Amino acid sequence: MAAPNASDLFCKAVSEGSVLQLKILRQIHGRKAIMANFMDTPCNKQGDTCLKVAIESEFYDVLEFLVHQLKGHIMFGLYKIWKASIKNVSPFSWETYTFQEVTEPFVLSPDIAIIRDICHKVPITRLIEYLIDVGCDEPLWLEFVLNSILASSIPRPDKIVALECIGTAFIFKQTHYLFQRRNVLNEIRFWRGPRCWKEALILRNATADGEPAIPKVPCEQSEMLRNAFGDVAEMTTVEELEQLEQQWSLPRELEEWQILRQSLEAQALLVGHRTFTRQTDTGLNSFHLENLVLFSNNFNKQNSRAFNIYLIILDQSYGFTSTSPHKCVGHFVRTIYGLLILFDKLWANQQDHPETREIASKNLVLTVKYTLAALTNVSSASPHFRLIDRTWQQDIQKKIHVLLSNWLSSLTKEHTENLKECLVPFFRIYNSNHGFLSLLHMVVNFDRPSTYMTTYSTTVQLIQLMLEAGADPRITDRNGKTPFHCLFDGSVWTCARSNLKTVFKAMLDAGGHLDQATSSGRTVISLIKSWRTSALPFANLVRDPYFDSFIYSVLPLSCSCAQVIRQKRIPFENQLPPSLKSFVLLHSDIKIT
Repeated sequence: MAAPNASDLFCKAVSEGSVLQLKILRQIHGRKAIMANFMDTPCNKQGDTCLKVAIESEFYDVLEFLVHQLKGHIMFGLYKIWKASIKNVSPFSWETYTFQEVTEPFVLSPDIAIIRDICHKVPITRLIEYLIDVGCDEPLWLEFVLNSILASSIPRPDKIVALECIGTAFIFKQTHYLFQRRNVLNEIRFWRGPRCWKEALILRNATADGEPAIPKVPCEQSEMLRNAFGDVAEMTTVEELEQLEQQWSLPRELEEWQILRQSLEAQALLVGHRTFTRQTDTGLNSFHLENLVLFSNNFNKQNSRAFNIYLIILDQSYGFTSTSPHKCVGHFVRTIYGLLILFDKLWANQQDHPETREIASKNLVLTVKYTLAALTNVSSASPHFRLIDRTWQQDIQKKIHVLLSNWLSSLTKEHTENLKECLVPFFRIYNSNHGFLSLLHMVVNFDRPSTYMTTYSTTVQLIQLMLEAGADPRITDRNGKTPFHCLFDGSVWTCARSNLKTVFKAMLDAGGHLDQATSSGRTVISLIKSWRTSALPFANLVRDPYFDSFIYSVLPLSCSCAQVIRQKRIPFENQLPPSLKSFVLLHSDIKIT
């Protein structure tokens, strides 16, 4: 039997979603061999290309690898030709300039078939999402993608969407060019986005072959959109775009160009919002999210504007599913960090600006709502969504803890109730995350009252609020320790006996289990006993008749039975219903004297 050739191995690796195998094949055969033999080779019996197989199988890491190879080929192979053609556009004037001269190398390149031939097999908004990374891609790549799509046989409405979206991508590539020396190339780059929009409008108005015109219906702006994007509106006619170019053809100061750039970016986001909210069948789109994140960078010193942009980004998390691209998670995380940093600034400025406290209190509930919603929506996509690294989730929970500790005392009763409603869905999902440090663990196990300027009374209030919202005092960390155990594990609470008793009762009422054991066999009762008999300086503070009553109390018969089952190693896994099995597992298999 003949050994499989390199092409067969490549197709097999793509079909199995093995990026590791693809990297090995690239190392053995080289980048040129991949482009020459693999990219346009049918990957299965249906004749589908590797790109299509990766897209349909939702192998996003494989897709990212393939697109990266294609980008490298285009940048290395066509860049010199493109650079030479664009330099020939001189002297420069909008009256005589045509983009055909710039894009001719792409039209003549056979490589456009790689994207062209899959355009009709993938929703156009998904294709743009897979192929374009606004923050990293060069304009050359954007031109290649656009020409590949326009050379395809997809319907006119899809080509209009492509022109509008890639025009948006060009708009967000302007940021760096404004700070460079102004020349012909920079001028072309700056206006390429509006020119794409103009081509889209011309295509909308075309009535060749008896096709009707496709009117542009501007994005309907909600109050949230107006607060985020400002007082802007989409340009709906070719004349408006031409007039804009004419007005800005004269030399301008850098500050004026920045104002224009921000205005165009806001309009680009309206284009994106209109496009992607109407494409409900394709779900959340990371291309639009990335543009929103880039836009938020303009307003680091404008707290109110930045706050509203952050909320719009996190609001998109309600559309997150197990099939959403992993990139979306990164955009949500960066946005959450930006939002929480904003509140750190407010906390630092509150002494000099008393009105800051009122602004923060008003927006705190919304911040917690959308931050926890993003965490919840991402987590609820499991198990289909492969999210192994939980470090960022725990880091965000720590920051939420700090945020709530700082501002909880400033909230009105109404805001506190609203905050509790926001916590309910979060705990409903995260209560099942055993083996990880929970938000309730963090609050109970804070270092000392001075940390984050938190008082015991604030911490008690926060714990009670979380328990009322559904936080489970039985949830365990990686050592099997619950928040209930944390009360007596260390010296945090020994200095505040009345507060300790309040929290203890609250956890007991919320379902905390006194006989639940850690991985080392310690129970809450055994910890109380250890404190009572220890020689630590604070031991006398926990020698209280209330806690003593639990040491000498008789366990319920159900707990005694569970202890016997565990300590005598009696098989029960396949003998009990799930609820009883979970109850037995709460108890230690080590006898504690």
